[in-house]
Amino acid sequence: MGYQRYRRRSFVDIDSPEVDQGYKAAFQKLLDTLKLLHDSGIQLLPGTDAGTGFTVHRELELYVKAGLSPAEALSLGTLQAEQYLGRDQSLGSIERGKLADFFLVPGDPTRDINAIRQIRMVMKGGAVYFPSEIHQALGIRPFADPVVVSPPREPEDASAAAAGESFLFGEGMEEDHGH
Repeated sequence: MGYQRYRRRSFVDIDSPEVDQGYKAAFQKLLDTLKLLHDSGIQLLPGTDAGTGFTVHRELELYVKAGLSPAEALSLGTLQAEQYLGRDQSLGSIERGKLADFFLVPGDPTRDINAIRQIRMVMKGGAVYFPSEIHQALGIRPFADPVVVSPPREPEDASAAAAGESFLFGEGMEEDHGH
């Protein structure tokens, strides 16, 4: 398979295994430089102008490939980016009083960054989005099964309400979610 695989996915003509090796070596230098910048305290700001978000997911994966931990890469793309932009009082982390912008994935993206490719639900600006529906509208095969949303019901007791919210916000949150 070798260089033929990259030839199909590239913006440049890779016409030989030697050229492919040259690009791979240059790519590794870029990853090494990214890690050097991070280790030197240079603020990295992942992001893209692409509307689908696929490229920013890949960028975060590349930060991990460069040597950052998945948790560091996610922090750069969330709280640290909002701190840099001066918006961390309302965005960038899930806390009381902040906007509840978050995504839901199976697994733990702080351990396996590839989990961000399986986003099942996004909460943004008070609206809920299901990537599986958006992907289908764009003609893309969904990466994850849709979330099944049940109609809201009155919990029988307060612990049932807390258990439902812990699914959305993560287990072990100690603060009161009754707001």
